[in-house]
This record gives sequence, C-alpha cells and structure tokens, in this order.
Amino acid sequence: MKRKISFGAAIALMLIGILITFQLTYSLVENKYKSKLSEIMDAAIKYDDLSDLDTIVEKNYIYGVKKDKISGDLLSGYVSSLGDRFSCLMSKETFETYSSLSGTASYFDLGIEFLPDKETGLLYVSGIYEASPAAKCDIKFGDVLFKIDDTVLYGKSVYEAACVIRSAQKSESDIYLIRGDKIIKHTVERTPSDKPSLSYRFIGDILYADVHDFNSTLTDVFKSAIASKADGDISGVIFDLRGVHDDDLTAACELLDYILPDGPAIRIDAADGTSSEMHASGEPFGKKIAVIVNAGTSGAGEAFAKALKAYGNAKVIGETTYGKNSLQKTFSLSDGSFLSLSFQKYALATGGDDAAVHPDVPVKLSPDLSAKYFTLSIGEDTQLEAAVSVLK
Repeated sequence: MKRKISFGAAIALMLIGILITFQLTYSLVENKYKSKLSEIMDAAIKYDDLSDLDTIVEKNYIYGVKKDKISGDLLSGYVSSLGDRFSCLMSKETFETYSSLSGTASYFDLGIEFLPDKETGLLYVSGIYEASPAAKCDIKFGDVLFKIDDTVLYGKSVYEAACVIRSAQKSESDIYLIRGDKIIKHTVERTPSDKPSLSYRFIGDILYADVHDFNSTLTDVFKSAIASKADGDISGVIFDLRGVHDDDLTAACELLDYILPDGPAIRIDAADGTSSEMHASGEPFGKKIAVIVNAGTSGAGEAFAKALKAYGNAKVIGETTYGKNSLQKTFSLSDGSFLSLSFQKYALATGGDDAAVHPDVPVKLSPDLSAKYFTLSIGEDTQLEAAVSVLK
C-alpha cells in the first residue's frame, strides 16, 4: 500500500533542499572569498615591507636615492625572479637593434652560437659556423664569452649579447673568452651573415644533412638534396643538429610534415591552458634516419629530434641536449622598454615533459672537437662515425 506525502510535508522537504543548496553554495563562496582575501593580505604585507624599507632608506641613506634606477631594478628583479634565462627586459634600443639583426636580415657576424648556463646565466660557446671568423680561432665548446671589444657580456641577456656578436657594419673585433683560469683574446674581421639553412654531402649512399638554421628555406633545400642523387638510391639520412638552437618551430614542423607519416607530431601549450597540435601529413619517408645532437642543440632542434625519434623511428646519437622547449613573445611596456617572455612550451603530441633529448647511442666529443666538428674526418668525428654505423 502506497503512502501519500502531504502537501505540507512536500513544502517542508523543498525548503530543506533549498536550505542545503544555499548552505553548500555559501560554503564554496566563503572558502573562495577566504582564499582570495588571504592572497590580498599576503600581498599587502609584502607591499608594507617594501614601503617600510623605502621609508628607512629615504630618511637614512647617506648617498641619496635614485628613484628611477630603483624602479628599473624592481622590474628587472621581478622578471629575474622567474628563473627563466630567456625571459628578460630589453631597452627600446636593444629591441630595435635585435629585431633589425634577426631572421633573414643582412648583418656582419662573428660566427659564434651561444647559450646561457642555466645556473649562473653566463653565456658560453655552444657552436661555431663553418667558414666564419670564429672558425679560424682557437675557440672551444664551453668557452665563456667575457667581452666583445669594450662590451662586457657578463650579466647580459641573450638578446643583448646577440646585438654585440652581430653588427650592421663590417669591422674588426676583439673577442675575449674565459677558459678555466685564463682569458683568451682573438682579433677577427666580421664577415657577412650568409649561413645556409643546410649543407649536405653523400657518405656512400647515405645523405649527410648538416642543419645550420631552421628557416623557411630548409625544407626546399632538403628536397633538393634528396633529388641531387642521380640514381635516387639513398639508403638513409643523417641529420646533424649539433649547435643548432633556433626557435623557428614552424620551419621544423614543415620539414617534419615532409618526413613523417600522417598523424600528430608536436603539441604546443599556452599559458592560458589552451593547446594546439602540429599534424604531419606526408607519406612514409621510407629511409632510415639517424640524428646527431650535442649539448648545444636546443629549441626547434630538440623538437625536431624528438619527433623523428618518436614517430620516424630515428636513432639519436651524441650527447644529451640543452633542454629548451619554450617559445618567447615580446610585449611593449608603458615606459618604452620591452619584455621578452616565455609564453608557450612544446612537447611531443603523445606527451612527455622532459625538454632535453637523450641519445639512444651516447657518444661524447671533447670540447676542442665539438665546436668544430665540421673540420673532422669520419674517423675523427666519432659521433658521425656512430651515426653511419647505425644506418648500415
């Protein structure tokens, strides 16, 4: 026998339900409010501390306070606290100079690739261009860049250093390097920046593709290299990415699109939580692939090597790479300066957070050979020798 609920009881149950819902909503709002209030209070305490410090210094510092310098140093300190060597402030002059000497722009170069040490921020030699002024000097992988002419590079950002190593005018320059406890000086004549995206040669029926620059011409040059083999009989390809650390991920993805079979390859994550994927749409390449990397390989070079290893069955030879998987964007600030900020990071479409590439076949070159691998024969270049062996 079914029992009916009275109208009054039904109303009571509805009121209880509304009360419970209100209570839960209130609790959630209260918790969120308390969390936000806690954040505001923490910030207020920090600003109070800063205000107290400012008052004490203003009244008691014997040499006087330079407010403009303090303001600039506060901004620099904020960005520095991020702990990211590729996020930094730039003056308007640095930004304009760097922009004019980047990409396909014509400039005079010393031929040095460099990276910041992740712990100290010191800029060190990570590669040398073939046929460049630096290639004629005693420069080794890992040498610290101390000074170019009268400009000390200690404490400089990668963008400021690039503006010194590149120049809009042909000139003679003095390069000062630190190696151990010694300072080494080289005087060189800058040469025009005519670095190709890729140079190649054949080792038997293996195409050796030495990548110098990820740019818009790379894929077409690689296709020309493939087509240059008269009989078309190519058993494998070696991509040499030693010292390559360009950030042109688009160029890397274009070449991957030609080599990899249909499917996702690179995922790009943004700070707002959104993601996008680069999909390869090419036919199966049908060639064995080996990739040579070293500690100077970073950025787009690492993304390229990872994708070939994961989806192209490539074998990676050499040393663990630098570990940079971020992209930077430049923002203008109200005071006229500019902020370069890491705003995206990339990884394999199938996941994985390790920014570095770890070799399948570890082979280490000494610092004096690593920077000038292009001068070595196969017998001397043990990394290239290992790559050839993998493909045979």
